[in-house]
Amino acid sequence: SRSAANRPWSRSSSKDPASQNLARELVENQGFASTRIAFRGRALHQKDSLLLATIDEEIIRPPNLDDYFNPQAYIFLSKHRAKSGVPSLTAHTTGNFGEAELGGNPREIARVNPDLLKNYLISLTKQGEAVSGYQVTAEATHHGPTSLNKPVLFVEIGSDEENWKDRDAAKAVASALLQSLREARSWDKVAVGFGGTHYPEKFNKLLLEDDRIRLRRHCSQVCTSRGRLGALRPNTSEIHQAPQVRSPRLEGSGS
Repeated sequence: SRSAANRPWSRSSSKDPASQNLARELVENQGFASTRIAFRGRALHQKDSLLLATIDEEIIRPPNLDDYFNPQAYIFLSKHRAKSGVPSLTAHTTGNFGEAELGGNPREIARVNPDLLKNYLISLTKQGEAVSGYQVTAEATHHGPTSLNKPVLFVEIGSDEENWKDRDAAKAVASALLQSLREARSWDKVAVGFGGTHYPEKFNKLLLEDDRIRLRRHCSQVCTSRGRLGALRPNTSEIHQAPQVRSPRLEGSGS
């Protein structure tokens, strides 16, 4: 039977050092306690209405979690890897505009709750000195999973092993995530962004702007201020066939 109805659900992977670092922070310092219930052989933890589970598969190729859970959203705690080695705290939605080289299904975009992404990044930038050595940014939509029945958000620490095991970074990320879920602010506009790089500077700026700032002119990409972004497609993605969107609407978009 399925559990965790109407709860945000966080998932860590035993194969991912940043994921384990974040899970350890949530359990040891952020109030997550064991439920004494095992999920696929590993302890399931809970704080208020939030659940935390760990599995042994790759985080981008999870089992069919919908067979076990019915949450408001799935939040994956993950490492971020980049050749540049720039210390980064990133977040993004999931999906494949082309082939599925890193999990999920080809040409399929996962369900999205844009409020989760915007609220988390805003909260993360407010962590001050704790994130001063890291670049805080959204990433373009990429990799799996893509077929879950609830919105998906990846929250990541990067970009090398030293960063993945950084306890201070884990504390900042965990604190920001819990704060954003607690406040759960809803934004009145939503958009899909096209163009830019994998780390879309212009869209990132829009996500982090105060809600009093309005977009004064139309730009070449589809974008908005006073709102949140659903999916970001970099201009390096080649689309030969329209991707399948997992929902006829963006979760929580009010449309």
